[in-house]
Amino acid sequence: MKLLSFGAILWDIIEGEEHIGGAPFNLAAHSARLGVETHFMSAVGRDDLGRRAREAIRRAGVKDRLVKESDKPTGVVDVKLDARGVPAFTIREPSAWDHIEVTDEEIAWVNAQRFDCFCFGSLEQRQPVTRATLRRVLRECFFGRVLCDINLRMQYYDQERVEHCLRACDILKLNDEEAAKVGGMLGVA
Repeated sequence: MKLLSFGAILWDIIEGEEHIGGAPFNLAAHSARLGVETHFMSAVGRDDLGRRAREAIRRAGVKDRLVKESDKPTGVVDVKLDARGVPAFTIREPSAWDHIEVTDEEIAWVNAQRFDCFCFGSLEQRQPVTRATLRRVLRECFFGRVLCDINLRMQYYDQERVEHCLRACDILKLNDEEAAKVGGMLGVA
């Protein structure tokens, strides 16, 4: 099996400690650990966090040919936990993963790979550059299956983006809270 995961790699800062993350990267890392040939399409900054993120990608056994360097800083999310341990997220801007781009040659390379699965989320559509790249990949590339991790966060989604995700995927991953939000949006809750 061959998988291409698209989107954020970032550093979660929890109580002053850095943790590599981002749902698309986490999926890629876990898939690689399970023996899946996993590729990742993202962007990191030309900074120390970006260098360390790329090292984490490689340590996880994920192929990083489609991870670009950006003049924007590597993504950082400040995470605050309330008394019950429920997280609140503040995504620092700008972030390199908001500026993922793809060339014609990379589109051709992706198609030549015959990926069994492509994975993306809604959060990666929060800024125009990455949103346009994602939509181009979905439009021009061919995958056996497309999985969407809806991953609704703060103000970074709307009905148009959610409906695009639903139309683009074969498999939808969501939690109970996201199911209620999507159902309410579509009038089925």
